[in-house]
Formats: sequence, C-alpha cells, structure tokens
Amino acid sequence: MWRTGNNYLKKGMMTPRKRAYTFWFWAGVGVILALNVTLWLFVNQVEKRFSQELKARLAVSSHAVVRLLDSDDIRLITPGDTGTTAYLSLLLHLQSVRAQDSLQTVILYGLDGAALVSAPEALGRDYRIVADSLFNKARQGAFVVEEPRRFSGMWFMAALAPVPDEDGFPIAVVRIEARARFFKTLETLRNRLFWFSLINFVVIGVIAFFLFRMIDRAIHYQLALNNAAHLAELGTMAATVAHELRNPLGIISGTNDLIRKKYGKENDPLFTFIPDEIRRLNALITNFLQFARTPDLQVAECDLKTWLDRLKVGLPDERRALLTVQGLENIPTWPCDARILEQVLLNILNNAFEAFEDETGRVDVRFRVRRNRLYIEVCDNGPGMDETTREKVLQPFFTTKETGTGLGLAISHHLMRVMNGAIHINSNPGKGTCVTLEVPRLKSKE
Repeated sequence: MWRTGNNYLKKGMMTPRKRAYTFWFWAGVGVILALNVTLWLFVNQVEKRFSQELKARLAVSSHAVVRLLDSDDIRLITPGDTGTTAYLSLLLHLQSVRAQDSLQTVILYGLDGAALVSAPEALGRDYRIVADSLFNKARQGAFVVEEPRRFSGMWFMAALAPVPDEDGFPIAVVRIEARARFFKTLETLRNRLFWFSLINFVVIGVIAFFLFRMIDRAIHYQLALNNAAHLAELGTMAATVAHELRNPLGIISGTNDLIRKKYGKENDPLFTFIPDEIRRLNALITNFLQFARTPDLQVAECDLKTWLDRLKVGLPDERRALLTVQGLENIPTWPCDARILEQVLLNILNNAFEAFEDETGRVDVRFRVRRNRLYIEVCDNGPGMDETTREKVLQPFFTTKETGTGLGLAISHHLMRVMNGAIHINSNPGKGTCVTLEVPRLKSKE
C-alpha cells in the first residue's frame, strides 16, 4: 500500500491570525457594501420625492388650464381650424399657463385623440395622440400622470386631465408636459454610483486576492521555518539516538556470532533470527535519519535516459519486465539533484511493485514537461486506496504492511520539498494508484 510523508502545510488551513485578518476584511467589505446600498436607497428616495413634487406641480397646472378653458369655445373648433376666435382664445390660455408654469408643452385633445390646440402652436399640426390606457382613463374623467420618459437626452413627465362641460362630462383632454431636469442629474449620479460600486468590488477582489495570498505565503514561510527548526532538532536527536542504538546492536550482533560458533548447530534458525532483526532495526534507524536530515543539493544537468537506465539496473529482472517508460525521448536533460531524485523514484517504484503480488501487474512511468516543471508519473494497476487510507498515509510511520516502517514516502516527500518540488497522489479502490513527482528546474549554486 502507498505511503506519503506528513502534509505539514495543508491547503486552506486557518490559523488564528488568518481568521482575524479574514474577519476584519469581511467586516470592511460589509461596511462598503452597506455604504453602497445606502447610497442606492438614497438616490431612489430622492427620485421618488422629486417625482411626487413634479406630479403635484403638473396637477396644479392641469387644474389651472381646465379652469381657464371655455367648453363653448372647445365645441366651436375642429382639428386644423386655426383662424377662429375660439381657437385664438384657447391658444392664448394655453400659452399663458405654459409660460407661467415653465411647461414644455400644453396640448388640448378632442375625445377622439386629435389635437385641437397646442402651445407651442407648431406642435399640434397633424398630431394625434395614441389611444392608450392613460388617455382612455383621462377621457373617462380621471387625472393620470405618465411615467418619466427620455427623449433626445432629456427627461420629461406628462399629465392628462379631463376638461368637463357644464354638466361635468368630459368633452376634451388636456395634456401638459414638463422638463424633469432632476432625472438627468439622478441618471448621471446613478451611473457614477454604479461605476463606483463596480470599482469598489473590483478593488476589494484584487485586495482580497493579494491579501490572502500574502497571508498564505506568510503562514507557509512561518510553518516552513518552524518545520526546519523542528527537523534540525529532530536530526540532532536522531543522530544521538542512532549512535546510542547502533553500539548495542553491534555488541548484540558480535555476541550472537560468538554464541553461534561456540554452541550453535549448523542451520539452527535461532541464530539467523537475531541478525535479521538487527538488520531490520538498522534499516529503521537509517530511514529515521534520512527523514530527520536535510541533505545539501547538488544541482547539475542530468541525462534522464542514462539516469533511468542506471536506476533500472538496481531492480530485479522480474520487476524490470513489468516496467514501461514513455515520454523520455522528448526530455533529454533536466537540471536537478540526480541522487535525491533517484532515491525518491526508486522508493515510489518499490511501493508500486509491492502493490500487487502476481505477474499480471504493471507499472507505467511517464515523463512530461509543463510550465517549466518536470512531471514524472508512476502508475500501477494495484488495489488502490480508499479515502480514509489516503488521509492517513499523509502521516509518517503509517503503514499497512506488516514489516513496513511507514517512512518510505515520508522521506520522499521531505526530499521533494528540499528540491522545492511536490508529490501528488491519485488513487481509488480497484483502480490502482498514480503518483506524480513535480520537479522544478533547479539552478546551480555556482
């Protein structure tokens, strides 16, 4: 079963400092968001207030026009008739109200929608209102106000009022229109507010990206420093422990040889058990030392084909027969520490071969370069791992083997970190395991 090293820096981990930064950042975002919402609500309230005032102004002007118009004069005129006394009288009243209330237009319509009199006068020629629902309401005796509309970059608001006769029945409809200058100002303000809000959120997004990236890097560097100090202390302790353990192991091994020569019988399994256990303990001590120490990098251009051929020489013949290599012909050399990379890849290959026990297994090794990084992918068709096991294999000394130490890929992970690289593992039950080594292009210290 596959093993990896400890994942010292888990992606997305939250430290108290990061949580504090996150809290204050989102608090600031909340304040800015509340400010933008408040400004939008204020603009809407101002627009509503100005609309109400303009509607009231149009209502006053409409009532003034209605009071001035004579129903008898209205009955005497027809569309296009501009020379009668009745027409001139009505035109004078409309022009008077238009000038007094600073209106844009004042038009008197018949109930059929045809324009009878207009101020300014040229507007009413061949002009007929569209018989919409508002005009129909006004024709039935209701005072209505149209929604603000934009024309040639300017805003207008109009009202329709019925003109009753002596008995109170509508005989005409007057339409007055006024400039809504404040809508232009509000439109400009709303556009600027939109861009202000958009720029705010873009700036917040950019700040959030770089802020959390800097926080993650700071946390990463801090944990890396702590980890380096921890490994340095662990290396010192490991060297001391190894020295103290290997001395007694050497004495035990020598004593076992003397006892075997003096009292042992030929092919006695008792005297082979002790050397086997000594070798196992020495291997465990060696692995522990490798995990605790940080080797010095020796970067040089590595001929990958020659390097891999030398690595395969150390494999048994039956394992070499199950190994296939792809993509190496496209990558002749790569700057790296060949010794460390060989140790890591050899450990991964051994784990891959141990994942299956019969001759039907295979191990594929693929080389590729992407974004100035070398990727070495090792895939087997073994039993794979479930999610629970994948989470636990990130811990040192975790193993599913009876004779395993649980330090194999922990050492490999540590060595890849020394080369500023990484190990990626993808595995599913029954589908095998793929381990990818990510090797950056290292620079020599010379």
